[in-house]
Amino acid sequence: MKKWTALICSTALLVGQLIWPAAPSYAEGLTLDQKADILNQVQLLTGDGISYNLGGKLKRSEAAAFIVKALGMQNKVLQQKDTYSQTTFKDVPKTEWYAPYVGYMTQQNIITGYPDGSFKPNEFISEKAFFSMVLKAMGYTSSDYDWDTVNKTAYEAGLVDDILYVFKVDDNANYLRGDVVNTLYNALGKPMKGQNKKFIQLLVDSGMISTDKAELFGFVKIDKLPTSVKTIKVKNSNQVAITFNEDIVVPSADQISVYMKADPTKKLQVKSLLWDVNVLTIDMDGQTDKQAYIVEFESITDTLGNKVTGIKTDFTGFNSPELISPYFKVSKVEAINSKTVNVYFTHPLNDKADMELLYDFYAGENKWIEGNYKTIAIKRNDNKKNMLTITLKDGVFATDGAYTLKIKGDLRSAYGINLNKGDGESMAFKGVVGTPVPAAIKSVYSEEGTYVFVEFTQAVDKDSALKPASYSIKETTTGRLVTISQVYAMKGTDQLDKGFVLKTSGLVDKKLYEITVKGVYDTYKTSELVSMKQEFLGTNTSSEGLKLEAVIPMNKFGVIAIFNRELKETSVNATVQIEGGPVVTLKEIDPENPNQLRMYLSSYTPLQANKKYNVRFFSGVYDFMDKSLSNGTDGQLTGSDAPRQEVAIESAYFVDESTIMVNYNQPIHKSQGAIVGKYDVYYSDGNTERLMIPKSAELVSDRVVMVKLPYLMAKGTYRLQVREILDISGQFSTPTMSIEVK
Repeated sequence: MKKWTALICSTALLVGQLIWPAAPSYAEGLTLDQKADILNQVQLLTGDGISYNLGGKLKRSEAAAFIVKALGMQNKVLQQKDTYSQTTFKDVPKTEWYAPYVGYMTQQNIITGYPDGSFKPNEFISEKAFFSMVLKAMGYTSSDYDWDTVNKTAYEAGLVDDILYVFKVDDNANYLRGDVVNTLYNALGKPMKGQNKKFIQLLVDSGMISTDKAELFGFVKIDKLPTSVKTIKVKNSNQVAITFNEDIVVPSADQISVYMKADPTKKLQVKSLLWDVNVLTIDMDGQTDKQAYIVEFESITDTLGNKVTGIKTDFTGFNSPELISPYFKVSKVEAINSKTVNVYFTHPLNDKADMELLYDFYAGENKWIEGNYKTIAIKRNDNKKNMLTITLKDGVFATDGAYTLKIKGDLRSAYGINLNKGDGESMAFKGVVGTPVPAAIKSVYSEEGTYVFVEFTQAVDKDSALKPASYSIKETTTGRLVTISQVYAMKGTDQLDKGFVLKTSGLVDKKLYEITVKGVYDTYKTSELVSMKQEFLGTNTSSEGLKLEAVIPMNKFGVIAIFNRELKETSVNATVQIEGGPVVTLKEIDPENPNQLRMYLSSYTPLQANKKYNVRFFSGVYDFMDKSLSNGTDGQLTGSDAPRQEVAIESAYFVDESTIMVNYNQPIHKSQGAIVGKYDVYYSDGNTERLMIPKSAELVSDRVVMVKLPYLMAKGTYRLQVREILDISGQFSTPTMSIEVK
């Protein structure tokens, strides 16, 4: 472990200024042992020369010593040992080594002991008890949490990263020293409650470690530059958030001027200010859409007393453009009616994106709606993977009202990247007028005396719409009920979550029926649709069934079979033969056109230009209703000698400090993303180029590979080199490719 630490120091000397991010991002790239090494170097953790015993448990007496060290008070406690060793606990003799630590913690109201007057120093500490010690050391008090909410407060304070702690009430008696290391490491990089300094500053102030070392490990930044504006973000039509490059003394409102760039005499009154960790939010009169403004500060003083005058920054009046970025960020928030917003992201979303707790709505600076299953409903979009829709269960957006959607950094993209590098993100939007229109039945018709096709005017909740119990069908004259055995969802883009097919026990030709829909919910699952009824005629007219419409070449190594209906996923296992021609090696359903079956041919037997082929489907092709293609169906194909498109890299971007997203121009073979040996990254400082070997590679979609580097990146340029990537058929490989990483 010590060798790893030495490597960091030597690298910093070689590269020059090595910029480390804040502790949470830094922690993502470290193992537990590496974090333990860092705690050892900041004098919080000792070992036996061989290990840190991270699999063992921590006694309550040892926990008290840990916290005293973290507070930077060890020297004081030991110097006044006789004073602090006097405690009221009956089981803490003043002669024990831990007595002064327990005494100091008691005086600081960090520990209270048990009702029977004991401290139980030799019992192992539980998770909640240790959380409570750390929280109180960070300035929290018993009024901020109780025994039932300590886990939730620990998550909010940043001691743990798992959002499930928000709900967790049970204690963990099997709390290991490794867990202690994670908690303390996280705590060091977090701010003290109500202060603009981090927990680790206590160690710096006590002289236990230097500021340089605290900066090296990513917990603090040394003030080397004058105060300046880092970014300015328009939150809504009345607010801008200005991020400074360091902590400042918050100015008064009369020290700030906001005026039109084209006419400085036209000013916006500054009403109030809000300061939160380097970000100054200015509340002002309403901005004019897309108008250019200047924010000017009379002077700014940082927390070290350095004063800068005449700082100016400009912004454009509030609007809501769509952001395009390689990083995982919110692209746009768009209100579509008085209860619903569409939220767009720069990456496709993972399957946990519909967790309500990730989303909160603010009206101005005040939290208006806290996201949970009682207050909002979330619907992911199956067509647009980077979009979701949030609907309010209670309350409405006021027309032209200024709102902000805040999304927690726990949200992950389909590529495994946390939103805004784990910091979460906010985006402003304006409320619009309009009431959601409920879905209604658009059309009903029957085929083959068995199937009933139902189409709604808009998308509905798929889960409830697929239940046979959500429908009833009866003859209008006799009232005889028709049994519904199964419901299928139509997959076409126009019918997605709108079109459904009911398989019945049978309908009489030309007889009038009535269908009732009850129990189907709206697409956001917020309310059940009003019971709907519609009449239709039964018919024995046979539909075409599943038919082959055409077979066309993609190129000389690929063929597309086009059918009249969407195919079932198992159709990729169909038996297909091109008579007197190429061998089919792989089949896939086109995700964009589910009625098309793509077939890839052997590299040894390509198609010949203008040659006529007979393509025979023997078995295994089914539509989405499990209706099969007739055995022995033939299709005619005219050969082509068009070359296949070579696999190429379209782009390569850093999506966080150590992950590169590689985008290919076409689907690649599913084995290729996981072969890390195919990817090399070269770093250049402008003079020399060095090889950096990736830690892992993962195929996250058929065209996207995420390449993970083993440690955080220094400034410089990067080049990605990729060797012999196979195309989707697994037969054709590329030569070595190289591209600059943006």
